[in-house]
Amino acid sequence: MLNENLKKIRKEKGLTQVQLSEILGIAQTTYAGYETGRYEPDIGVVGASVSPGAK
Repeated sequence: MLNENLKKIRKEKGLTQVQLSEILGIAQTTYAGYETGRYEPDIGVVGASVSPGAK
């Protein structure tokens, strides 16, 4: 469910995985893993995903 919310929020903000991963300072493949549920992000990534640029 978290992975679906991350994807929804990213799309609502009009960002690609590449753009958001650059904002977050992580690899795009890592971020893609969060969206697919392969990896669990830490709370800092979740918060920054909701408010990109507010790291």
